[in-house]
Amino acid sequence: MNSYLKKLTAAIFIGFAIYYGLFALAISKYPGGSDAFPDSTAFDMFHNYWCDIMSLESKNCKPNPARPFALVAHLIIAGILICFSFVFPRLFQKEKKIHQFIRVCGVLMGISYGLVLTDLHNQALYLTALFGIGVFAGAFSELLQKAYRPVLGLFIVCLVLNVVCLYIYITSWNLYYLPFLQKIMMLVCTAWVVWVTWLVRKKVN
Repeated sequence: MNSYLKKLTAAIFIGFAIYYGLFALAISKYPGGSDAFPDSTAFDMFHNYWCDIMSLESKNCKPNPARPFALVAHLIIAGILICFSFVFPRLFQKEKKIHQFIRVCGVLMGISYGLVLTDLHNQALYLTALFGIGVFAGAFSELLQKAYRPVLGLFIVCLVLNVVCLYIYITSWNLYYLPFLQKIMMLVCTAWVVWVTWLVRKKVN
């Protein structure tokens, strides 16, 4: 089991490194344009969504050479979500039924996130959020234990950012700020997943 967990934790660390490397490459190749500024000539961290660099054509109506790199990066995140659903429960001392619930929801969330690349983009996002609620609920109940309060603190920040981004996406309230908030959410969630993964790896060593 320890060998299995070490492989999963290593896959998460390596996956994130490749993910951000691919997105940096994709960003550099994106021709430009956003909903707010369609005539821009480069990727704008404040105004472009991640999904902009996955499109066949950029927002300024040019062919998008960033697409292949962004698609692979997106699928890597889907894989990381699935791996993490098996790693996270190992943070705790005893196996519980809630841990199996977290695993199932985590796997379904990863699959749904991967389907965002299809024509079912919006439906896949809603399913990702739905299964994410299951993961968050199960994780929250476990992190209430005193020993995990520091992990819980950053987890709550991740939860708030996810809820705010989802609310803006659904209601279009202050939609102008969503692309930037999306990136803040991704960085904070990455930090939390890496931290928990490191704690689990340290535990099994």
